[in-house]
Amino acid sequence: LEFRRVLFRSTEEEIEHLAAFVKEQTKLLGKDEAKLARLLGKRKPPRGATAAEYAAWSVAGNLMLNLDETITK
Repeated sequence: LEFRRVLFRSTEEEIEHLAAFVKEQTKLLGKDEAKLARLLGKRKPPRGATAAEYAAWSVAGNLMLNLDETITK
């Protein structure tokens, strides 16, 4: 959904790649408390989300907003 909002398009393949990226980042960040603390600062995850999930979605959002096609639109 966020992919569509940012880029005004999406395919199932792109959504699957983004979901896999978030899943992998959640796994990696869950193992690295120091990196997780740096990414989140004083922010707290929303109810129902772990700190690692929240940080992983923050990283994914940053990735989408920094794509060349997002910047040039």
